[in-house]
Parts: sequence; C-alpha cells; structure tokens
Amino acid sequence: MLKEERKEYIDILNVISCLAVVLLHTNNAFWRFSYDSYWISANFIECIFYFAVPVFYMITGATIMNYREKYSTKIFFKKRCSKTVIPFVIWSVFAVIYFRVTQKNDFDTSSVRGIIDGIVNTKYVSIYWFFVGLFAVYLSIPVLSLIPKENRNRCYLYIVITAFVLNYAIPFVASVFPKGIPYNSSLKMFFGDQYIFYTLCGWLIDNIEIKKKYRYGIYAFGLMGLLIHIFGTWYLSYRDGMINGLFKGYMNVPCILYSMAIFLLIKMFFQSATPPVLYKKVVPFYKNTTYGIYLIHWYFIDAFFELTKWKYYETFLYRFVGGVVLFFGTGLFVKILQKNKICKKYIVP
Repeated sequence: MLKEERKEYIDILNVISCLAVVLLHTNNAFWRFSYDSYWISANFIECIFYFAVPVFYMITGATIMNYREKYSTKIFFKKRCSKTVIPFVIWSVFAVIYFRVTQKNDFDTSSVRGIIDGIVNTKYVSIYWFFVGLFAVYLSIPVLSLIPKENRNRCYLYIVITAFVLNYAIPFVASVFPKGIPYNSSLKMFFGDQYIFYTLCGWLIDNIEIKKKYRYGIYAFGLMGLLIHIFGTWYLSYRDGMINGLFKGYMNVPCILYSMAIFLLIKMFFQSATPPVLYKKVVPFYKNTTYGIYLIHWYFIDAFFELTKWKYYETFLYRFVGGVVLFFGTGLFVKILQKNKICKKYIVP
C-alpha cells in the first residue's frame, strides 16, 4: 500500500476554507436582512468567504479520487467511516444530549423516531448538512474512480462542461431572465449533478496543466462571479426588503466561477512561489484540526450567545474578528483533544 502524499496547496486550501466556514457562521447576522449599515459588511463577508464548502468538495476530488492506487475499496470505506461517519454520529448524539439538557428548542429528543430524524436530517446542528452531501460523494467515488486514469481528464472534463452548461448555466440564465424560454429541468447531466460537480472540478484543476491565458480567463470569470454575488444580492435585497437569493447558492453560477478561481489561484501561487511565513508557522499546526473545528465550533458560538444574550450578534468585532479568534481557539482545543488516541481517531480526527 502506497503512502498518501499531500500537496502544500491542498493544506493551505483546507485551512483557509475552514476559517472561511467559521467566519460564515459567526457572520450569520447576514440572514437577518436590515437596512442598517451592519448588513452591508455582513453581505461582503458572506459573499467573499462563500467559496468554503465548494472548495472542501474540490479538495475531496483532488485527494481521494485516485484511492485505488493506494488501497482497496474496502479500506477506502473503512477510512471514510472512521474519519467522517463515526465523528458525525458521535457529535450528533452529543447534540441530542445538549438540547435535551438545555431544553432550548422544541426538538424531539425523547423518541427514537425523532432522534433519528434529527440526526439524519441534521435538525439539531444545522451546519452538519455538509456531511450528508459528503457521504453521497463518497458513495459515488468508487464508481467514478473505475475510469482508467489515462481517460479521466477527458471524461471528467466532458462531464464538468456539460453539467455546467445544462445543470447550472442555462437554469441561471432562465432565472435571471424569467420572461425568456423556460428551463426544462429534465435536460441534465446527472453524472455531474450537485457536489459531484465540484469533486470532479477538484480532480481536473489538480491534474491538468492550464495555460496562462485560460487561467487568467478563469480568474476574470471568478472575479465577475464574486462581484455579481456581492452587488446583485445587495441591490435585490435592498429592493425587496428581504434577502433575495437569486445569486446565492453553492450550485449557482456566481459561486461556481468564484470557487474554481480560488482553488486554481491558490494552487498556482503555491506551486510558483516560496510559501510565506503564514504557511510555515500556521498551516502545519492547523491542517489536521480542520475537521474537528468544523464539528465543534458551533457549540462555542451557541454558548457565546447564551452568555452574552445575543448582545454582539450584529457587531463587526464579533462577526469577523470573533470568527478568526474562534477558529484559532477551537483549533487549539482540538489539538489538546487529539493528544488522546481515541479522541484523535473517532471524535476529532
């Protein structure tokens, strides 16, 4: 069995994306629309760090799509189960106990049916929705990885291009121009639907040498996607007096363009430049804590609000600076837990 190798740019993407996730959650005031000035900065933070989840899926495609070169499918599922499924179940059960003790919400924490429903449908800790999509991607990878490596780039590129056009670009245009030709939702590339799309994008960006002129084109479209997301959401929400989600969504064109550009930009920067001090000092320390941070940071946010009675919910100091502090503090906490072998293997892997 070959030893798994991990590229520097993957580590920095992993850490940056985890930090971005935490900032999205401490910036949750965005979802309470207001004409007050705080919402403008909240919209900027929301849109700028929106790449986090798509990049996580792209990292998955770049790192484990070729697992067959290292170990069997049986071992693949064992690894995914111990690293993701078991911690997800453990922390979801902890959430049941948490809400049972605090009695903060009307969640059903007494019946078997209610508990299973709450865990499977991530009703207790809503941010755990990410794991359900991740499990679906894991189930798909053994099939996608059967494509011979020499054919993958062409095959995956075909899926990504057709899926982008049929599944995302055409529906996006139809939603922006509703008086045009209606979108026929049956016309889809099902092999590249939802988060499998990002998984394949991650593989392609990691394995294909993209010419400079095409890279700059991707960066330009990525910037355009970010600007459309920021100012389009700002304008439409101000017009409607509520959050307008026309340009939002992880599977929406603005996010797709922006997330692909971020992934490619970080890859090219770390392949062509000497890693800065930030990488040498911070990333090696935190790169193995990101999964644990994702699993437990919500509890720190919830406890903070309970202690402060939501006093700082809208302040920039909490929404941004507090998010950064929470990321680094939770990472330290995870490091301490990982000193225990059982915790490191099953609770905060």
